Amino acid sequence: MAFTILTNDYNKAVAAMLQGKQDYVVKMYIEFSGFSPAPPTQSVVSATTDHNGYYTGTVGIDYGRVDVAQYPSIVDSGHTGYTDNEITFTGYTSDISSGVGERGSTIIGSEVYGAAIVVCPALSASTITNDLIIARGYFDATDYVTVTGAKGASIRLALALTNCDASVSSSSDSSSGSSSGSSSGSS
Repeated sequence: MAFTILTNDYNKAVAAMLQGKQDYVVKMYIEFSGFSPAPPTQSVVSATTDHNGYYTGTVGIDYGRVDVAQYPSIVDSGHTGYTDNEITFTGYTSDISSGVGERGSTIIGSEVYGAAIVVCPALSASTITNDLIIARGYFDATDYVTVTGAKGASIRLALALTNCDASVSSSSDSSSGSSSGSSSGSS
């Protein structure tokens, strides 16, 4: 069954981008296998707390880290009460460096079975360990994409953003050098 899940790093990535201390870019991990793909189940992905660890430590998967096409499309997801809340990202298998994944497998002749949307610091030295994986999606077996040549294939992953659990809090402090939190003590 096809599914896409926002990860526990989604809110962290939004907060980091809104903070504006550094620039970020969006990338895609394209997962593929040259033999009988065995993607994780929805319950396994939902229970994963270290998505970077999945990509750097799981044996048997390979993936390519690629840029997404500029200006992803935004449409209504069809969820009641939401408008312009579904964004579709597109990545290209031909952008996988030298046609070889992070683990050394060739993309040509392989089947693409999933993808992840990733927010990365826009630094020349940015590595996978700096990435914030905000969503992972996997396709139905009938929708796997076999890459047959160097021209490659386009991979699309849509995120319907509904109820992102934002909370509102406010405070006022007229003193200079204020800090948040509370303390107690006796003298």
